[in-house]
Formats: sequence, C-alpha cells, structure tokens
Amino acid sequence: MVEGELRSKFSELFGKVIHFIIIIAIVIIIVLAVIFMVNVWRTGAASGLVDEGLIALDETGDPMKKGVFGFWNIFWNPSEISNQFKWESEVVEYESAVELGVDILKFETNQKFLSNEPIQVTGLVKGASINDEGMNLRFLCELDDYEGESLAMPSEIEVHGKGVTRNQEVSCFFSDGIEVSKQQDSKKVTLKAEYDFLTQSTYRLYFMDSLILDSFLSHGLDPFINNQYNVQDDLLLKPTNVMRSQITEGPIDLRISSETSQPFSQSSNFVMLNVDLVTKESGNLKQVKSLKLYVPFAVELSRDVRFCDFTDTGEIDGQFKIYEISEISLNDKVNVDCSNNQFYDIEEDCIEDYSVVELRCSFGVSQLPGGDVFFKSLIKAEVEYVFEVEKREAITILQAEDSSDVCDRIFDETDCISTVGCMPSSAGEFVSCTSCPISWTNCESYEDEISCDNDWCGFENCNFIEDSCFSS
Repeated sequence: MVEGELRSKFSELFGKVIHFIIIIAIVIIIVLAVIFMVNVWRTGAASGLVDEGLIALDETGDPMKKGVFGFWNIFWNPSEISNQFKWESEVVEYESAVELGVDILKFETNQKFLSNEPIQVTGLVKGASINDEGMNLRFLCELDDYEGESLAMPSEIEVHGKGVTRNQEVSCFFSDGIEVSKQQDSKKVTLKAEYDFLTQSTYRLYFMDSLILDSFLSHGLDPFINNQYNVQDDLLLKPTNVMRSQITEGPIDLRISSETSQPFSQSSNFVMLNVDLVTKESGNLKQVKSLKLYVPFAVELSRDVRFCDFTDTGEIDGQFKIYEISEISLNDKVNVDCSNNQFYDIEEDCIEDYSVVELRCSFGVSQLPGGDVFFKSLIKAEVEYVFEVEKREAITILQAEDSSDVCDRIFDETDCISTVGCMPSSAGEFVSCTSCPISWTNCESYEDEISCDNDWCGFENCNFIEDSCFSS
C-alpha cells in the first residue's frame, strides 16, 4: 500500500516537472521569437552584407556559411536570410518576352490632299512599361511649312502595369491644310510619342586582400580560378577579368563598367568607373530627370569635380551610399538643348553626338574587413528619363481649281446639317456651311443650345443643361 502511494506521488511529481519544462521551453521560444522579430525590424532585413557592403565568399564562390556561428549570425542579424543581391535579382526579373518601351508601328497614308484642305494621317503606337504603376504617353504632330493649329488625337494615354502592352491608334489633324502654288507638292508629316521611363543596371564587384592578390598576380595566376574560391561568373570577361553590367530592357542602355581588371583590393586607389547612357533604339533622349548610384561603403568615389560626374547625397540605403549626377554634368553632358546650340549648325548633328552620354568617376577601395580574404558586392544605378520616338510620312498635296474645304462646297442648309463634321457658319439665318473646328473634341465644345441639340460634329449623346452642353 505504501509502495503504491509512493509510485503515485512520484508519477504526479514527474508529470509536474515535465509540464514545468514544457512551459519553460515555450517561454524561451516566445522570447527568442520576440528577439528575432525585433532584430528583423531593427535591421530591415535589407541584405546579407556587412557594414562595408561586402559579403565574404566560400570555396564555391557563394556567400560564406559558418556552421553554428552562421546560425547565430542569422538569428541576431536576420537580414542574412534575405537575398544579398536583391537589386541584381530585380534587374534580371524584368527580362521577359515583352518588348518594353514605345514603338510607332506604322504611320502612313495613300490619300492625296487638296490645297488648303484639312489633313489627317493616322498611326499605330505600341507601349509597354517597366514600372508597376505604368507610364504616360504624350503625342505631338508636326507638318512641314504648316503654320496653323495641329492636333493629336488622343493627345495622351496611360499604359497601366509592368509589362502590359497597349496598342493605340493616334491621328494627326491639320485643319487649315497647306496651300501649294504648283500642281503637286510633297510635305513631311511627323508623329512623335514622348514618355517617361526607368532603366536600372547592376555591376558586380569582387575584392581580395591586397597581399594575397599580389601573390597570385606575381606568379601569373588568375585570382578567380587558381585559388580555393574558383569563382564562376558569366559576366566576367576572360582573360582580362573585366566585368559587364546587367541592364533592364528599354530604349536606353545604362552601362556600368571599368576597364581595370578585377578583383579590386586596398591598393586599387585610382580606378575609373564608367557610367554610359547609350540610345539603342531609334529616338531621342529628351531629358534625364535623375541618375543615381548606390555604392557600397568599401568603395570611395572621388570628391574632386575634375574626376567625378557624381556627388554624394549624404543619403544611405542599407549598406550603400547614394550618389547622384552633379548639376554641372547634368546640364553640360546630358540635358543639352540641341535646338539652340552654338556649337552646332545642324540640330541632327548635335542629337547624334549626345546620343551617347559618357560619365566618369575615379574611386578607391577602403580597408577590407579582417578574417576573410575574398568578397563580393555590387553597384546599382538607376536613371529616370524622358524618351521620344517619331515616325515620318510623306504626303502629297494637289493644287485644284476649287481647293476649298469640303464643307465650304455645301450650299444647302439641309445638306449642311445632315453632313457630320459640317455646321452652319452662324446660329441665325443660313449663310454658308463650314467645318467643325479641329479644337472641338466633345460635347462641351458647343457653346449654345442649338449647336448642342443638333450635334453638328457627331459627338453623340449631347444634352444642354443649365447653359452648358454635356455628354450623357
């Protein structure tokens, strides 16, 4: 009996101990989870880079993993679990089968126009944005020797969403036409599409301890493949070990480069960084709104304006400093007004010369972290700009005995009213027939109730309410 009671009490005590241990374990897990979440919030989990913007590499060329110490490093610095090269991933992610940017697919007409007759030419524009928020397209029409009012319909459109393609017909109207003095004349009509765009680029950087690097080079060995790290990089050009950049698709290539062989070291105290804007499609770079570089702390860009087109903004993004193009370089090298440039007699020559923008900056490498000898990082660049594409078409204008507008040749009031696009020249007694003004684009253009109710121009569903005409 006594032995049974002892066993019962022992079992009860053992159960309480187990229960207590479980409670303690739960509390520890909760505390660790809270610490982890605090560290996630504290670090922003932005990258796995150390303070200098570098990450050590192991024998495979991948970010170094250090066993249990690596676990605790991740625990106390949760940013380690993020993609160390998220920027680079974003650049690659934009690559798709969709051709980003804007293209005027066609702009043509077989019609011949009479002297002083209104002219209309229609084109087809295709657009696809790189940005999640889409982009705005603005249209402009030009006609040689035309001095009247020109109109593009529509004047602008929105292309919504990244990679979403939109086709849009755009018509150019020249209501006054052109008077010609000979039997037949040819003129150039131009459709222009202007839009905002964003291009991004990343440029990989490799760093090695200077003493070890010098040892490899002095023995004629490639530091990338003749050591324990054996880095394989498809952007690394052999045998010079010069790196190429990755660029998002668009009308402008944002190329980051250096002709100096990698890896860099502390002894690399004067390396020239090249940032080139190259127009790779037909069209013009109209304006650069902003151009920024995100540079790791291990890299020091020159502050000498003679050797650097970029200035330090003082802003920081994670382990990267933010530089932007200097105001002097922006005005003198990029946003050059070719329409009124004293150095060029022909505007097209100016545009061609500035189709490639070359920006430069020398940099040095600060002291690398101790303990590891091989590091990887990157520079990101992004440029926001306005780009313009255009397409031209030659039209034929004929001289005629009666070269007046088609509506001017209608002399009956009933015929004038029944012909869409034509309207009486006055609101009272019928005198003559005339065309709807080219600037009238909707019901709101009508100024009186008679015009609104008759809807001369064919806008449809016009209603006159409280002294104004509205489309219902």
